[in-house]
Parts: sequence; C-alpha cells; structure tokens
Amino acid sequence: SPHAVVEEPGVIKRSNDKLFLYWRKNQEPDLARYVIYRGDSPDFALVNPLAIVEPSGKFLEMFVDQNLEPGREYFYRIFPEDHAGHRQTQSPIVSGRTTK
Repeated sequence: SPHAVVEEPGVIKRSNDKLFLYWRKNQEPDLARYVIYRGDSPDFALVNPLAIVEPSGKFLEMFVDQNLEPGREYFYRIFPEDHAGHRQTQSPIVSGRTTK
C-alpha cells in the first residue's frame, strides 16, 4: 500500500541559485525513496522527476535544488515510494523563490 503523505514540507531560501527542501521523515518501515517533482506553477504536470532521494533516517529529510535562476518561484511535490514501487499519489505543494 502507498505510504502516508509527506508531512510538513517546506523550503528554505538563502541564495539566488539554490533552494533547500525539507520534510518530516516518513515513519513506515518499507520506505525506499522519495520522488521529487518541480514545476513553474502550482498545478504543474508530473512529467519527469527532478530527483530520487534515498531516506537518510534523520528526523528531517533534505534536498538541495541547485543551478536555479535568480528571483524566480519554483514549486515542488514530494512523493514517498516503497520497495515494491508503490508511490503515494498525493503531495502538498511547496514553493520557494530564489533571491535576486
């Protein structure tokens, strides 16, 4: 069965070409990976994943999105997936704007 929806995702903005994504660790034992998508609007299509992130086991998971354009807003969705490839289909949308 798919994993629980990612909890408390957020974006830290500190730079003109990077955004730091974070979210709370998924507690389920068969978690295999997180699949991250990025878009230019809140309703962006899930076409190609931006990144596949292995769980770190820490309370907060993190991912750094780099080589971004200054002063631009980016939108993200994060989906947990288990070892059998079952992926959660819901995700909160988080956004961040790089500095100029």
